[in-house]
Amino acid sequence: MPWCRYFQRQSFAPFGVTYLAGKLLGLTAEQLAELLHVSHATINKRVCVDPNSLPPFMKIPGQKKPLWVVEDVEAWMRSHVNA
Repeated sequence: MPWCRYFQRQSFAPFGVTYLAGKLLGLTAEQLAELLHVSHATINKRVCVDPNSLPPFMKIPGQKKPLWVVEDVEAWMRSHVNA
């Protein structure tokens, strides 16, 4: 299924997006990798080596793993669509 069809859904349910009390917590590196059709290792490498090649991410204080907000990922993907 093309990535654009995921935006027609109410949520990123196939990717196991994490919600708490109805609020989005974010996509993990594994979930982002699945969405972008790359390996989890590629995401981890790009976070360290070339973070500008990924959608903007956040790091929660006290946590090691970055998270991606779905709206930021959607905007980043739309900005990379060839017209």
